[in-house]
Amino acid sequence: MQLTKLIVPLFTHSIIVLCLANPLNASIKQVSSVREGLAQFNDLNASDLIVCDIDETLTYYPRLSKQFINKPLDIQLQQRTFYALDAELPTVLNDLQKNRVPVIALSHARTGNFGVIKSMEEWRFNTLAQLGFFFTFEQKNHAFLLTQIPKPHPSFFKGIILSAHHAKGPVLLAFLKHTAMTPKRVLFFDDKKSNIASVHKTCSSVAQVHCFHIVTQKKLLAVEKQAPIF
Repeated sequence: MQLTKLIVPLFTHSIIVLCLANPLNASIKQVSSVREGLAQFNDLNASDLIVCDIDETLTYYPRLSKQFINKPLDIQLQQRTFYALDAELPTVLNDLQKNRVPVIALSHARTGNFGVIKSMEEWRFNTLAQLGFFFTFEQKNHAFLLTQIPKPHPSFFKGIILSAHHAKGPVLLAFLKHTAMTPKRVLFFDDKKSNIASVHKTCSSVAQVHCFHIVTQKKLLAVEKQAPIF
C-alpha cells in the first residue's frame, strides 16, 4: 500500500516532466529515407507542413575530379552533378502537393550572389528542378527575405528557404510567422543532428513537430563531411 502511494506520485511526476520536455508530442526518429518517414502518416493534409533538407536528404553528389578540388567553392558548386537519393521521391512529393499538402525545402546555404553564381536561390532551384523536385509557393509571393533574422537575411525562393548559415530552427519559425502559416504538424527531415535539434527545440512550441534524422548508406557516395560549407 505504501509502495503504491510512492509509485503513483513518481509516475505522475515523470509524465509531467516528459510533457514539458517534449511539448505538443514532438518526436525525433531515425529513418533511412524521407519516404520511410512519410509512410508513418496516412492522414497528411493541408494543415500539415513537410520540410526537407536538401543535400544528403533529397540529393547527393559524387566527389569532384582532382582538377576541381582546389578551385574556389563557387566554381566547385557549378561543376557538381546532383542525383536524387530516391528516384521516386519527386513524384511522391508532387502527389502530396496535388493533394494540397504543402512541401518546402530548407537548406543551410548562403544567399544572393556568390562568385560566378549570380543567384544562389536560382541555382539551388534549378539544380532541384532538373531532378523533378518542386515545392509549394504562391506565385504572387514567390520570393522574399526573412528580415526578422539578422543579416545576412535568409531567403525564400519558389518553395526553398536558404538559411544563410543561420540555425534552421529560428529560420523556420521566422518563415512561419512571416507567412502566417499555422500548421498543426510539421514533418522535418534532415541528415544532421544539429539541424534536427534546432528545429525540434525552436518550433515545438508552435506545432506538433516530428523530426526525422536521415541516415543512409548513399552518403558514402556524397562529398566528405569536412567539405566546405556553401
